[in-house]
Amino acid sequence: MIDSQRKISGEGFRYDADGQMACYIIHGFTGSTYEMNELGKYMASQGITAVADTLPGHGTSPEDCNTKVYQDWIDSVQKGFDRLSAEKEEVFVVGFSLGGALTLKLAMERDIPGIVLYAPIIKHKKWTVYLTPFVAPFKEFEDKKQFYKND
Repeated sequence: MIDSQRKISGEGFRYDADGQMACYIIHGFTGSTYEMNELGKYMASQGITAVADTLPGHGTSPEDCNTKVYQDWIDSVQKGFDRLSAEKEEVFVVGFSLGGALTLKLAMERDIPGIVLYAPIIKHKKWTVYLTPFVAPFKEFEDKKQFYKND
């Protein structure tokens, strides 16, 4: 049975392993740490401490996400990475989608031995992207489709 409350709440996770190597994992936009959970477990099974924090406004409600700005996510990622770096000698960063873009931003500001990017948002080529600032105030949110089956 899928723990749907855990999936929705997107609480952060930490899987400790022996050694001084760690991985800070950053989820994608409108997602949660739940979608990165299996990666975290695998990293720990390989002797690498894995930590993921929920980005501000995520794992709660669309209204909450609408109150956040990009800088909130940058600040959160920097704090999480710095906290883990104070404990471990080597901290790698893995980012998915928006998490990939945040990983690149973090790598510009911190000394990171390595990064892994899964489908990072870097540049959008469609001309319609330029309409976003004008359309966004009129579109609050659209329900996210559920892509899992609850047993």
